[in-house]
Amino acid sequence: MSPQSGISLTMTQLRAIEILLRKCLPDLAAAEIQSEQTHRYVVEVPPVLDRDEWQRKYGQNPSLPPPSLQ
Repeated sequence: MSPQSGISLTMTQLRAIEILLRKCLPDLAAAEIQSEQTHRYVVEVPPVLDRDEWQRKYGQNPSLPPPSLQ
C-alpha cells in the first residue's frame, strides 16, 4: 500500500511492527561475514641457462658475443 492510502498508525503500533520484524528478519548490519579466498596463479618459468648462456643473454661481459650474433 502506498503512504497516501490513508493508513495511520500510532507510535505503539509502529514499535510493535518493528519488534516483530526484528524477530523474523536478521539484522544484516550486525551479521559477521567470513570468507576464505584462494587465488591460483600460473607462472611460465624460462628455461635454466648455464653460466655462459646467462652471461651472453644478461651479462655485460665484452668477451662473449651477444645472443644476436650467434
